[in-house]
Amino acid sequence: MDKNKYKTLAIGIDKEIYAELDKYCKEKSITKSQFMRKIVNNILKRIIKNI
Repeated sequence: MDKNKYKTLAIGIDKEIYAELDKYCKEKSITKSQFMRKIVNNILKRIIKNI
């Protein structure tokens, strides 16, 4: 299996997602770190509820 092929594919997807995230954050007037923090907090809250 060619590992580099998959690495390139992952980087391509990553760039697309990053571009969408950039657009979303500009529309909402928030920074990427604020957005990521919000996502992490939501995930942690769900995990804690399920324990």
